Amino acid sequence: MLPGLIDSHTHIFLQGEDPAQGGYDVQLLKYPLAYRAARAAVSARRALEQGFTTIRDLETEGAGYGDVGIKMAVDEGRIPGPRMFVVTRALSTTGGYPLEGYAPELDMPRGAQIADGPIGFRKATREQLEHGADWSRST
Repeated sequence: MLPGLIDSHTHIFLQGEDPAQGGYDVQLLKYPLAYRAARAAVSARRALEQGFTTIRDLETEGAGYGDVGIKMAVDEGRIPGPRMFVVTRALSTTGGYPLEGYAPELDMPRGAQIADGPIGFRKATREQLEHGADWSRST
């Protein structure tokens, strides 16, 4: 008998999109949050089916606190999935983690929460913990 496996680095909200179809950017720019959450629920179920009884999900790639909702649904037995420890939004600095190749005057969405300096990162971390993160992660 094999005990349940633990995957300590997952991204259930990040799907392997075809670069010719828009790659990473299409998820942030075209897919509604509900669609991304439905796909994340499938990813959680697949992890469980593959023998992972616990996952540590390391950011939602622009889906805000969507991983908290998936975790709640798993915990309540509403959808199948492993026990989840979630990070919610990644943390990055000004100028970091941008969508690349767009005109500089466009205000593009980011896959991470932007913070600067120790005070900014402490505040962002506390905000994320308040909204359901089990811990925080910077990129």
